Amino acid sequence: MEYGIAAWGTASKTNFQKIERVQNHSLRIMTGGIKSTPINSMESVTGLESLEDRRKKKIVCQYTKFQNLANHPMCKLITNNPRKRLKRTNFTASAQQIHKSLELPDLRQNTPLQSSIDWPPWNQQSQKEIVKDIDGVISKKSMIKRELISLSQNMLDKKYPSNYWIRAFTDGSASEAVRDGGGGVYIEWPDNSSSRGYSPCKSGFTDRCKVSP
Repeated sequence: MEYGIAAWGTASKTNFQKIERVQNHSLRIMTGGIKSTPINSMESVTGLESLEDRRKKKIVCQYTKFQNLANHPMCKLITNNPRKRLKRTNFTASAQQIHKSLELPDLRQNTPLQSSIDWPPWNQQSQKEIVKDIDGVISKKSMIKRELISLSQNMLDKKYPSNYWIRAFTDGSASEAVRDGGGGVYIEWPDNSSSRGYSPCKSGFTDRCKVSP
């Protein structure tokens, strides 16, 4: 339940109660309690915190973490005090309100946390290589299928040898582009084994697999 606290921590009361019911039902199963058994009593017996207390704790912890991650997008967001909706608060306002009500120490930034990732996903540069041309192929319409396959196989063996690369071939099609759509994948592994998978409507893909490397 702690996963994604920055997102669901500001959920409306109605939606939050749906999650609370799940935990309360679990408490009755764990303790053998009936519907009229006080929730507080079952929480004391099981040692389980109320969902509201866990929500508050995780919001404050996550807020403090964001404050100390200078390069994280959320750090800039909470620093700029984002505006809130008329009937719904935001993550920053919720954290500050909880901090004030619990009289916690100041949440100002202390020691910046060092990230273990030099290049986070949102800053990573693409390393993909897109090859559009195959040596020897001038026009697909003027060449027979076997010739195209042979030239393609030669290029793959030269640039991406099967004993060093995992080679995956994908394709998909549909009748008249709107009916019986399907697709599949054919994979060659470095140990010379292969795998394939396809969707139920696979007639076109099966034909291609027959002539694939």
